[in-house]
This record gives sequence, C-alpha cells and structure tokens, in this order.
Amino acid sequence: MNRQSWQIGLFVALASLFFFSKSYGFDLPKLKKGSGARFELKLSSGAAEVAITIADSTSNQVALEYYFKDLSFIGIEMWQRYHVQPQGKKLKLSDGYVLMPQFGQTAMKLTPDYLEGFDGVQVSSFMMGSEEELNAHKVAVEKITVPAGTVEATHYRVKERGQTIDFWIHESAKPIGIVKIVSSGKELKHNYTMQLKSLIQNSSPKIDPKTAGPLTKEAKTFLPKVGTSLMVH
Repeated sequence: MNRQSWQIGLFVALASLFFFSKSYGFDLPKLKKGSGARFELKLSSGAAEVAITIADSTSNQVALEYYFKDLSFIGIEMWQRYHVQPQGKKLKLSDGYVLMPQFGQTAMKLTPDYLEGFDGVQVSSFMMGSEEELNAHKVAVEKITVPAGTVEATHYRVKERGQTIDFWIHESAKPIGIVKIVSSGKELKHNYTMQLKSLIQNSSPKIDPKTAGPLTKEAKTFLPKVGTSLMVH
C-alpha cells in the first residue's frame, strides 16, 4: 500500500501544481505557506488520509509536502517533499525528499535519478501540452458532491495504456485545486478514488531539507522512480 501511495502522491501533487500553473500562465504567484488540502483516498487495498500543503513558496519555486496515513490498524505514515520550478511550459523537479518512519526518523534526500522522467510520455500527453491539448481532455462542468461539500467543477479525462484518470478541478479548492480524482484500469494499482475533505491553513512542514540525510539502500528498494511510476507503469 505504501508503494502505491508513493506513486499516487507524486502524481497528484504535481498534477495539482500543474493545473494551478495553467491558470496563471506558468508565472507562479507566491503561495501561502501552510495552506493546502486534505483528502480521503480509497485504494483497492484499503483507505488512507492524504494531505498536500505548500511547505514553502517563492516567485520561481514551490515546495509541496505530501502526507499519507494508512487508516488500517497498522497506521503507516509517510511524508514526501518536492521542490518544483517552472521551465518554459513545463514543470521541473529540482529536489525531492522522503520521510518514512519504518526507515528511520530522519528525512532522506532523493537522488537525481528519482526526479528524472517527469516530462515523459505518461504526463506530457496531458499535463505538459498546450492549452488546446489540455482543453481537448475537458469533459464538462459538472456538479459533484465530495466530503467537503457540493461544487460545480471542471471535469477532465485522460486515457493512456489501459488506465483512465478523471479529474474534477475548481478554484475554490486552491491552492491544490483538485476536488476529486477517479482512476481505473486493468491493473489493481490503477484503481483508486481521492476526494477533497477540507482545506488546510497554517500547517507546519514535517520535512526540513537542511537536516535530510542520504537515501538509504533499504529505501531505494521500496521507492519506484518517477519516470516509471507516474501514471500507468
């Protein structure tokens, strides 16, 4: 379950920043530190709590922190942090960190090979394209109900390699922007639903990059790399 949450967390965090960037022409405004959103995540293997917050923000870089908690009796927790920068009409991952208590109480810095491949085919066909290409995936403006309430959100759908992902986006859900995600596919790991529970304010980041250590061999055996995990692999 942790491995799947790693993949979903990275994809959702970057997708949310992508949609936010689109609305501002990739000229990222300074976002409010500590703001974000809390979601409920339903996987084929169980349920989890997810939170995505702005850990830090400047005019040319945003630090996103992603929190995951398994709601089973095991109660496993995981934090991820990504530094994201606009690069033309794309987004670039400049740094990444992960904290998993099962591997120790110190955050670990991801090596560059874990940040490569973000502009690969899995994402570029949908999120990295032009405004026209993005609009080609627009389904409709629909009224949907999630734990946070009812809203008329813009529905997008992307299909690739046997997986279908539906997004519902609304400005009231910023800074994350995502109201709901439904993923379905032939493989078990492709099937999950994530819905907005509430917005977050004044959240303190868990990961401090200044105190992060190197990525351990044990953690490397667990974590999939970006280029092989974002959507369908």
